[in-house]
Amino acid sequence: MWWDDFGFALVNHGDRYERLWWPLLRDEFPQYESFWRKHIIPLTNRIAPDIPPSDGRWIGFRDDPKINSDVEAMAQSHYSTFYFLARATLVIKYEPQLFFEDAFALLAAATANFERFVKVWHRRLVKRLALSKRLVPVGNVENRQVIKEIREYRNVLLHAPVLGRAHYLNSEFLPKKQVLKKVEESWRFASNLREESFEEGRGLLQRLRAGLLRELTGDWQKLETALDPARSYLCYRNCYNLDGNYCIPGKSQPDLRLRFSALDLSSPAASGTVVLSSATRVMSAASNPSGSAMLE
Repeated sequence: MWWDDFGFALVNHGDRYERLWWPLLRDEFPQYESFWRKHIIPLTNRIAPDIPPSDGRWIGFRDDPKINSDVEAMAQSHYSTFYFLARATLVIKYEPQLFFEDAFALLAAATANFERFVKVWHRRLVKRLALSKRLVPVGNVENRQVIKEIREYRNVLLHAPVLGRAHYLNSEFLPKKQVLKKVEESWRFASNLREESFEEGRGLLQRLRAGLLRELTGDWQKLETALDPARSYLCYRNCYNLDGNYCIPGKSQPDLRLRFSALDLSSPAASGTVVLSSATRVMSAASNPSGSAMLE
């Protein structure tokens, strides 16, 4: 499609959080950007010839009631998976005073949107876009082991009393999954457990985050492969309400190269410096607990 050739990149043309946080996930979840470039861009005013990049509406959804609502729901869960995963990443990797309930709440929010993303494809868009169900991710996200473990810890940490622990351990340890339910019920039980019944909390979070990323990258890649031929289908254009030239009906293809050049939006050096310096402040705060970091 014509917008594939214009060099859209999250660090330059995403929303403020995508520009800020994409460097945190780019190497681990590159499929997010690839999918965004192919299947989210045409939902937005980035392909509108009469809305320039300097207009705040440029990154937003096209105000077109003929765009299929299932595609819109898909895009919302796609973005929200990134948003909560990026926030969880900041907390897990760089927060010096780590409160486990915060990190698990964010990871669980990412899993909830991951589940919505897969289900909207498996239950609704597969049929609408004439795709084979065997080619798209299976819609049982809630039964995958890493998802179940994240949610089990989230439920205990957010909906039960503060967990007890053995007296010789500090607050940086969490009970292993095998004893989690019993620890939830009794501080006395927790205080008598041996050290091998606990796991270093940040390490546990990093392990679960890595497991979640394996699920995300696998499903996004599988879906992108299935969708590549579907982009040429009439039903695909109809879902996005695009004409035969893949433009907004009644409008021409925007001259994005001219726009990007004029506004200097396509320079990774220019935009990337801002993003990376913001991330660096977060990393600096992690190594200097007395300091503070602000994300802008």
